[in-house]
Amino acid sequence: MNRKTIWFLAAGALLFIAATAPEPLRVPEGNGNPVLVDGQFSPGEWEDAAKIPVNDAITLFVKQYRGHVFLGVHCPSFRLKWCDLFICPDGKTINQLHVSAQLGERKLSTGGKEPDFRWGDTKDWYANEGRWDEQKLQELVKAGKNANEARAEVIYVSDGFEYQIKLDKFKSRQWRIRLSIGNYIHPDIKDYIFPLRTERNTTDGWLELVFGD
Repeated sequence: MNRKTIWFLAAGALLFIAATAPEPLRVPEGNGNPVLVDGQFSPGEWEDAAKIPVNDAITLFVKQYRGHVFLGVHCPSFRLKWCDLFICPDGKTINQLHVSAQLGERKLSTGGKEPDFRWGDTKDWYANEGRWDEQKLQELVKAGKNANEARAEVIYVSDGFEYQIKLDKFKSRQWRIRLSIGNYIHPDIKDYIFPLRTERNTTDGWLELVFGD
């Protein structure tokens, strides 16, 4: 392969990334309607937010208010779901905020072994974890159901994920973000990624959020 061909392929790849990357989003200032971070997407909570359709099943909402960033991932058709929110505030450090039955955070490395999550570490952020009726779950397991089947019956159903993050958690007013959303009762179902065709260890093609003072 000659240099001209290599240059042509590289240029084409860059044009493809540029064409598919979302436009930067200037995050709107909310009107003060409170968000209860319970995953219910109650009426009025997200009417003042920017709305981004991800696909037929998922919608992303984002707004800021008095030094806090509110981000909603609306996916009511999912059950026993989890969400990874990746945030890169400086072009180098990628922070992974994980929500499932537990909340956890870690910083991704660019190579080598990935660090463990700090489970329960939600300094300057919070989100609604997956919850279920443990007493009923144990009763169903004793009756012969496996844990996943039982959990699916007694889970507290939510409309998705609601994050609240202090803006000053990251010393930047421009964040690049990426979402990975899955369903751990059906691990054979492919995870939803937004933006599409992005990787978690590089910010190429991620959505850029811009915050005003």
